[in-house]
Amino acid sequence: MVDADQANHLFISYAGEDAEFVQWLTLVLTRDGYKVWCDAVKLLGGESYPSDIGDAIMNRSYRFLAVMSHSSLDKPNPVKERTLALNIGRERKIDFLIPLNLDGLSPTQIPWMVSDLTYIPFHRSWAEGFGRLKKKLESVNCPRPLKNGTEIVASLHRESDAISEGEERLFSNILKMHKVPRIVRRFSTDSKVTYSATKQLASIWPCYHKDNQTLLSFHTPGGSVIDDLALKFNGEEDWMAQSTVFGIPSTDVAKHLMERSLYAKCQDKGLVPAKYREDLIYFPKGLIEGDVLRFNDARGKSTWVNTTGIRSSRRNGEVVQFPFDLGVKFQVRHLPEVGFCAQIFVDVHIRGSDGEELSTRARFSKSRGILKGWHNRHLLNRQLAIIAYLSENSNFISYGSSDEQIQFSAEPMATRCNRRIVTDGDDTKESACLEADSSEIIEEEDMESESEDADQDE
Repeated sequence: MVDADQANHLFISYAGEDAEFVQWLTLVLTRDGYKVWCDAVKLLGGESYPSDIGDAIMNRSYRFLAVMSHSSLDKPNPVKERTLALNIGRERKIDFLIPLNLDGLSPTQIPWMVSDLTYIPFHRSWAEGFGRLKKKLESVNCPRPLKNGTEIVASLHRESDAISEGEERLFSNILKMHKVPRIVRRFSTDSKVTYSATKQLASIWPCYHKDNQTLLSFHTPGGSVIDDLALKFNGEEDWMAQSTVFGIPSTDVAKHLMERSLYAKCQDKGLVPAKYREDLIYFPKGLIEGDVLRFNDARGKSTWVNTTGIRSSRRNGEVVQFPFDLGVKFQVRHLPEVGFCAQIFVDVHIRGSDGEELSTRARFSKSRGILKGWHNRHLLNRQLAIIAYLSENSNFISYGSSDEQIQFSAEPMATRCNRRIVTDGDDTKESACLEADSSEIIEEEDMESESEDADQDE
């Protein structure tokens, strides 16, 4: 007979390759008051990791968390521990073993002994998976005996080498404006020019649509635009010297023209506007040799990311592939302490199996699934790669010439902290921020240099 007072632990079984995830899981469970046995974090709440694993699982564990991954499928110890936990569950007629799908194992890859259990998915988002796990633990009334879980986790970090006195740079996604024209020019036409028509012009002449016969711009249009629209120059104003320009708030006109100029720069460099997403522009397949963007990462090391990938979705047992492309969005803002700046947002452009852009809501779930699998280091690398491409590895992203030129800094705003988080990759040759995030995606070609990530829709 199991002593209910003693059986108040969660036992985590896993393969060594998944230690990073398991350590995180152990800490967040402890923070929330659960007692956890995990040899990746051996001392939590003052209790040592048990020397007799079998006794700990059988007599002192309330539930058994099995981290299922490609790495743990055939490892002897995880297999033995899972088998014991399954037998305990059958004997007691309870769902003793709770399987966690870490890296998107497909139904055909799951061992038959546990194939009939309901898996908690962590392959899309650790946070989402943890939320589902907590609901499961609450549904089975799992004890939470630790009243000071937060203090325990905090003390563990204080006593560890997780924090170093070394300096660390913390990057933002903000590009500060360096140069912008003071003069806004007004052009008029006797013909009707709609707002949508000005959007079509954006690649060759960024302009502001004041009305159907009046357009404003920092830049003098080319001869073909003047001829096609029969444009006439009709005055200019210094937008920096006054609150309005041609009757419109100056900052509104300036932000719009700056933003349109960034998109025009992207199109100059071969990026293509998405058909169904007004603010998204992307790298089409074949734009760059090998679909590879080369850049220097946050540590100044030369590396690369791909601009294309394949997302695979499983529907009714059939796998359908959806190509996707690296995309980017910009938003120009005026911040009190910064002035005018551009925020850069990494995104993806989803295509159907036929290669055409998806126009249905399916693209939102698929793009969300990919982006959720990219942690900060993945997003930062893609951000730096895009900036390097647009700036041609110079100090600025520039559009226009002479007194009409707009420039944004090619280095994201950053701050320096005199303490840094130490990671396992700090002393390796490869950049830690390019390590594979194998927990997030399955059946998808990765867009980074170091590994393959994949995803499976559910």
